[in-house]
Amino acid sequence: MKLLFPLKIKSFVLLLFIMGGNALFSSEHPRNILLINSYHQGLSWTDDITKAIQDSIGTLDCTLFIEYLDAKRNNIDSYDVQFATTLEQKYKLSKIDIVIVSDNIALTFAIQFRDQISTNAPIVFCGINNFDQQIIENNDNITGVIEKTSPLKTVEQALKTHPNTKRIFIISDSTETGLEEIKHAKAELNKTITLPISYLVGLSMENLIQEIKQLKNDDLVLLILFNRDNKGVYYSYEESGKLIVNNAPCPVYGLWDFYIGTGVVGGRLVNATEQGSLAFKITKQLIEGDNISNFPINKISQNHWMYDYVSLKKWGIIENTLPTNSLIKNKPYGWLEQNIKLVILILVIMIAEALIILLLTWILLRNRRIATENLKISESRYKSIFNNNHVIIMLIEPETLKIVDVNSAACNFYGWNYETLINKRITEINTAPESEIRNYLKISLAKKQNHFIYEHKLASGITRNVEIYSGPISVNNQQLHYSIIHDITARIEAENAISLSNQQLSETIKQKDKLISIIAHDIRNPFTTLLGMSDLLNRKMEEQSIEKSKRMVGILKESMLDILNIFENLIEWAQIQSKGVTLNIKPLNVKQITQKSILTYQKFAEVKRIRIDLSIPDDIYVNADERAFEMIIRNLVSNAIKYTNQDGFISISAQKHNHKTLKISISDNGIGIPPEIVQTLFNFSENRPRVGTTGEKGSGIGLALCYDFIVMMNGIIQTQSIVDEGTTFHVFLPLYSD
Repeated sequence: MKLLFPLKIKSFVLLLFIMGGNALFSSEHPRNILLINSYHQGLSWTDDITKAIQDSIGTLDCTLFIEYLDAKRNNIDSYDVQFATTLEQKYKLSKIDIVIVSDNIALTFAIQFRDQISTNAPIVFCGINNFDQQIIENNDNITGVIEKTSPLKTVEQALKTHPNTKRIFIISDSTETGLEEIKHAKAELNKTITLPISYLVGLSMENLIQEIKQLKNDDLVLLILFNRDNKGVYYSYEESGKLIVNNAPCPVYGLWDFYIGTGVVGGRLVNATEQGSLAFKITKQLIEGDNISNFPINKISQNHWMYDYVSLKKWGIIENTLPTNSLIKNKPYGWLEQNIKLVILILVIMIAEALIILLLTWILLRNRRIATENLKISESRYKSIFNNNHVIIMLIEPETLKIVDVNSAACNFYGWNYETLINKRITEINTAPESEIRNYLKISLAKKQNHFIYEHKLASGITRNVEIYSGPISVNNQQLHYSIIHDITARIEAENAISLSNQQLSETIKQKDKLISIIAHDIRNPFTTLLGMSDLLNRKMEEQSIEKSKRMVGILKESMLDILNIFENLIEWAQIQSKGVTLNIKPLNVKQITQKSILTYQKFAEVKRIRIDLSIPDDIYVNADERAFEMIIRNLVSNAIKYTNQDGFISISAQKHNHKTLKISISDNGIGIPPEIVQTLFNFSENRPRVGTTGEKGSGIGLALCYDFIVMMNGIIQTQSIVDEGTTFHVFLPLYSD
């Protein structure tokens, strides 16, 4: 992906054993492919290209060798001849059939040493930016895929998403790649962008952060790349991305997919995986007999619209406003779908591990029994099983805790080579205290226990949960401790997921029991009142006065309204639990909707002589669903009437909390709420409703329903209450502005 360093005349050469043309691929031997990466293992860009090539090999009969020039952290000019000599010695016995190079430095390296060793060797490149035909001039049998960023398309789309943007800031380091990309960005952006553009280039990280902190929330940042500051300090893509985003008060967009996950929103991004896949697609066809002349250089960079789900939520960006077919990364899946996959994975892993453990245990015990009878055969079989087994095997010296031998599976898993691993102690890998490790070795050697679970640290610094089957083994009259190790991280995560599912099921059962209680008691009571009052009214209609009959009809109406409100809440709650609620978010006039919502409860307030004051400006609008907003106001006002004494008051007000949020407050001077009850108000399964000041009953579902709808509309609700003094509910919802 980075720039070419100048071609030089060198005295040493790199033996690649690459032969050009179709004749090369007519032999019977498996194909040997050499991948030369410009940068180091662990750099996300390089790792994604390498993985794409490894995954593309599939069942193809070939062997992939991988080398890293490490040019991000080192000056390749200072050791390219020595490195070439090293590769020449390393592969002198291997016949390399084709070379894949990633990024500009590796391409220059391969061309520079190619002609001095073999004639017309095929080279397939990827990740080449700022491509110039002179790079491969006078060199045939070279093709590949170039890489070209899309700063103009990214900025244009970002301005559509953030139409109030006042200024644009472009960030880059002063490396050759950074300067070339700045040049490319200026050439594109100056064509159509009319907003002021500032370029923060070649600063130290400290100065860059100071500059970023001075930005405003209506600014926009385009992060090109930042790997090395002007002090020479190296930063990985992830490190620099997080530092820049965490200090920026405004959205940050990017040009490469490796910034996704650092907080960068996204953009029209270059994709490392696609670069590697396209390069190997050409390689595969060359191996199968196609002529390289049939593959002209692919000069159209296959960039894609890609965004980070967390960053979209942070900046309130709606997915359907993004370009068509945009890829949303880090988007959470539903718990049921994820749980099913994990359960299936657990079963497969457990069966496979059980079979492998049984097989290995049988082999090891059998080898021990026949060791004295046939030592040479036993050693040969042991070496074959040990070195070629895909299961991780490790031998440890119990006294010093030194690792004395490992197989290739262990090297692949932990990420260290063989020489590095056998010079470590097990305490450098096992995260448990040394005293605990010594104790488990002692127990295992005594054959009291042979199964353990620990966390092991890899070369990359991450930890994995491992399952260890261990015991004593004698090698050359020395007692050692053997460990057969399995990575069970996925299984542990699956078990945790199942535990979470059980908790959710328990919560659902609680809610079901509460719902049955509501139906059994809170709905039965109003129905009893209806039946009793109806019977009394029927029998006494002709005997009593019209005024008394009207009062009885009023009581009947209040009971029916109670039942209707409970049923409406139950229906809304059931729809939310079944994910069947679809909100229609639109601008609503707060005062009009509030007046409409409380109209029914004015009669109840008048019965208790409670005054309701409404203090809401006429021109305030909120972004909300009308039905949900009405339900929230109804329930909060109904609660206030229920728990306020006669001759009390209720205040409903609305005001701007900030330029994005509206604050709606519903206050009363009622009996208040004890602190221990405040904590469970919005939890349907735990809330225990209290009786109102005149014996009114509640279901407890109303406040839980309010909470769910407020969260669904990107809002929050807060409660302030003092016993015997009153209660205030504050509802914060997105403010609508033209």
